[in-house]
Amino acid sequence: VMVAEPDAIFMPNYTQNNVIAVQNRAQLGLDIPILGALDHCPPFATIVGDPELADNIYVADNVSYSDPRLDELKIPYMEDTGEEPTNKVYLGWDAAHILKWVVENTGATDAAGFTEGLAQVKDLDLLTGTFTMNPETHMPEGLPAVMYKIEKGVYVELGPYNYVPLE
Repeated sequence: VMVAEPDAIFMPNYTQNNVIAVQNRAQLGLDIPILGALDHCPPFATIVGDPELADNIYVADNVSYSDPRLDELKIPYMEDTGEEPTNKVYLGWDAAHILKWVVENTGATDAAGFTEGLAQVKDLDLLTGTFTMNPETHMPEGLPAVMYKIEKGVYVELGPYNYVPLE
C-alpha cells in the first residue's frame, strides 16, 4: 500500500536499474510519470522487453535525432556497425572536434595548453549544437537539451530546452 501520492518518480539510475524499476512500476500498478536521465535515452526503450512498459517517461537528451546534420556521422556509422548511433557517439564525435579545434587553433600539446585552448572556444558549430566554453568558469555555455517523452516504447521529441541559470 502506497502512503504517499507522488506526482512522478525521479529515476537517475543506470540502465539496468532503470529497466528493473520500470518493470516494478508496472507490477505495482503505478501509473505515474518517470522523470529520467541520460540512461533513459535510446536505446533504453528497446531493452525494456515490453514497449508498453517504456511509457510515460520524460527525459532530456543532448541530441535532436530529427536534425539532418546528424547524418554526417549516422550514415557512415550505421554502414560500419549496422547499429543506430547513440547520444554518446554524437557527443564523442563533438568532443573530438573540440580537441581538434584546440590543437589547430592554439597549438596545444599538453594539459596546460589544452586548458588554455578550451577557454578560447567560442561559437564552434558541432553536430549537437554550438559550443562555447566560458573562460572564467571553464563550463560550456548554452548547451541545448532536447526533451523527449517515451510513449509505449516510442521516443516523441517535445522540443528544445535551454537552461538559464538563476541570478
